[in-house]
Amino acid sequence: MTMPLYPSEAQIAREVMGDRHKDWPSKARFYEAKDPTFPKINQLMGGRYWPAVKLWFDRQNGVATIPDAPTITPPEPRVRIGIFEPDGKENFDAADASQIDRRRSGNRSDRQRLPAHRTP
Repeated sequence: MTMPLYPSEAQIAREVMGDRHKDWPSKARFYEAKDPTFPKINQLMGGRYWPAVKLWFDRQNGVATIPDAPTITPPEPRVRIGIFEPDGKENFDAADASQIDRRRSGNRSDRQRLPAHRTP
């Protein structure tokens, strides 16, 4: 069966998404909001012009190109994951950073709470 020039949204959903056709309405709204070149529903004909829909998806997937036409690029991930080099062996007996900061400060009340440091 060939696709009509102005198929219903249900026909487009089946053709584009197969078994996941129920997701089509949200996907179509997303594309309409994000890309002005996404084919709109022709009110007189009651559907989207199928060749334009197919060409739009072909262009988005790099199969066809239209000069000077914008393409949607996926957004940059908000969380970047990096791999860090090891910075040395952990020393769990070392003083806590907050204790070191208190020793450096001139606040006597903080000093009195810390154990006295004795030199031999």
